[in-house]
Amino acid sequence: MQAPSAQPSRRHMVLGLPVLMAALTSAAKEQTLPSLIPKEIANAFDSPRRYGASRLRFLAWDVYDIALWTGPDFEPTNFIKFPFALELTYLRSIKGIDIANQSIKEMQRLGPISKSQESQWLLSMQAAFPNVQSGDRLCGIHQPNQRARFFHNGALRTEIEDAAFAPYFFGIWLSDKTSEPRLRSELLKNAAL
Repeated sequence: MQAPSAQPSRRHMVLGLPVLMAALTSAAKEQTLPSLIPKEIANAFDSPRRYGASRLRFLAWDVYDIALWTGPDFEPTNFIKFPFALELTYLRSIKGIDIANQSIKEMQRLGPISKSQESQWLLSMQAAFPNVQSGDRLCGIHQPNQRARFFHNGALRTEIEDAAFAPYFFGIWLSDKTSEPRLRSELLKNAAL
């Protein structure tokens, strides 16, 4: 008489495979989905989700990829009343001063800015935006009626606590007066993960 084998039978292995695969798939999702959300965004507001994304091209050059992260109650028509984040992943090297100067030009297109606001905001953005290389991430987090926080590759650079600043800065991408309507449309199309 042959002793029972310690190895599971082929039948048990086949029947257990779907259960094992389901468990592994569930574990993989739990490990990878949260890692898709940058830490600074995950810590900024409840239940962040990627709302939309686009790529900025200038002439023949890809400049950056941009993603809009929002909470579940976000409304695009009143974007300034909600917490959200704009995450830019640069595809080329750009000087921080050039990012700040271009941002001020775009902000001026959205409405009148006093000379003192322009000077203060430019200084604040120069502190927020370092020189970037291809692959670097800049993230601006909007906290309504509080501040805008800026991160470089996940590290906090600065906070701007000026209620007038946020509608202009984030309006560069989200306002209906943006110079990039295609990019705005793609950010606001709600392509949530």
